[in-house]
Amino acid sequence: MSFAPQLMRSSCTDQLCRQKERTVDIYEQKQDDICVLRVGSPIDSSTSPELGAKLEKLIDAGTVHLILDLDGVPYISSAGLRVLSLALKAARNRATDGDLYLAGLSSTVAYAFRISGFDQVFCVYDTIEEAKAAMAASRALHRDTDLPS
Repeated sequence: MSFAPQLMRSSCTDQLCRQKERTVDIYEQKQDDICVLRVGSPIDSSTSPELGAKLEKLIDAGTVHLILDLDGVPYISSAGLRVLSLALKAARNRATDGDLYLAGLSSTVAYAFRISGFDQVFCVYDTIEEAKAAMAASRALHRDTDLPS
């Protein structure tokens, strides 16, 4: 009977080791001044620091019109939600028209956003094209309201 906990501890340790080695797949595409990031792996405690660093680097460099394509993300943890909320805040603080839109959420990821209330914080679209169109319209509205009278 004493071997079961030891085996469980061993397998948990192995799983944690594999999890720490995992990286996030991020593909960047810039069009005009909108940056689309396609994420192709789970966003959890082992991958969110890498995604957060990528977003921080882009925002610090002045890229504040971001769309995250989460179509390839099967799962997002609270650590992932935190990274995205910090990036959203940073983009909005950096520029008056800065924003982070999301597209292509799987039902599992959409559920995580819904139960956390983040679906009320982020602009979420079914496709990248819809997100780009909405971002362009929002930016045009900002330009029109920023004009001196």
